[in-house]
Amino acid sequence: MAKGPVVIPDVKEIKPPDAKTYCERMEQEIQDYFRYLNGKGYVRHLGEGLDTYSHFKTMIRKFSVKLPIPAGEAIDSSIINDNIFLFSEFLTRMTSD
Repeated sequence: MAKGPVVIPDVKEIKPPDAKTYCERMEQEIQDYFRYLNGKGYVRHLGEGLDTYSHFKTMIRKFSVKLPIPAGEAIDSSIINDNIFLFSEFLTRMTSD
């Protein structure tokens, strides 16, 4: 339960961090989240000593080999078919490792 009044600073007083600081903070928060996941039962049962962050980076690397097309399904319906096939192929490769 909150105690006392909540003070919200004026938007003009808040200065955004520089790009390097922002990226470093985001990277740290992402790593913290994966450390949190490592301790969860629904992740631990997948494998002893599984590092979710390393697994995530491996998945991203594999998925980045051939990228999906992010838009245009309304113009060309073959794009959505290609993206579905690509995603299905990716999931198949991930589950067969």
